[in-house]
Amino acid sequence: MWRQVPLIGSLGTQGSPERWLVALALLGWSLIAVLSGIFGMAMCMAAGAARQDTSHLIISSVPMQIAMTLLMLPLLAGTVRYVKLRSFECRRRRSVTMTIIGYVGVWFSGNVVLTLVAWGAHAAGIIASALAVASLVLAAVWQISPAKHLALLACHRHYPLYPTGGRADASCLYQGAANGLYCFSSCGPMMLAAMLSPYPVIAMLCVFLMLCVERYERRRPRVETGYALLAAAAVTLATAYI
Repeated sequence: MWRQVPLIGSLGTQGSPERWLVALALLGWSLIAVLSGIFGMAMCMAAGAARQDTSHLIISSVPMQIAMTLLMLPLLAGTVRYVKLRSFECRRRRSVTMTIIGYVGVWFSGNVVLTLVAWGAHAAGIIASALAVASLVLAAVWQISPAKHLALLACHRHYPLYPTGGRADASCLYQGAANGLYCFSSCGPMMLAAMLSPYPVIAMLCVFLMLCVERYERRRPRVETGYALLAAAAVTLATAYI
């Protein structure tokens, strides 16, 4: 009989990869605090948009993309438990590593796309407050849509894993990439809203907490989160004219 495993616990004899996920997420928050303190996330977007050099934008934003990708690792804890429990002890670390690589690759690519979208919106000359309100409304509509519900359910989907050899590595890589793809499709609109917020670091923290609750609570507050995003849009709109 399977027993319930806590979010951060010890499995087997090779340590707890969930603790490493949390440690890497804390490293990501530290990087964001440092980078936003030196440059300012919103100021970097506006300055980059003015240059209109896509290759330079991508290269200069790599540290921030890495930091934002690390933030999402705790959402992978359930999948990491699944992979570890269903892998031979001699290759558990390898299996977990391949899963994380697949997940991180998808999220890093997605964060680059979101950053380019944010820069493009700034380059188009749209008023910052209008961008923030529009992104929050878009995220709220997505939150209460059936497609969001399906994407959120797919974040918990597990796939068969081969026991040994290259096919085992490929199946773990696929598990992580598929989980990352569904996770990004579920969370992407909220991440974009955080990037376009007047206070991006605070917004990113709020989004991260909402995503953790949404992922691991038995009753997922998807609709309530949508209403919270609409309320945030109303507050942003009101403060823009005060």
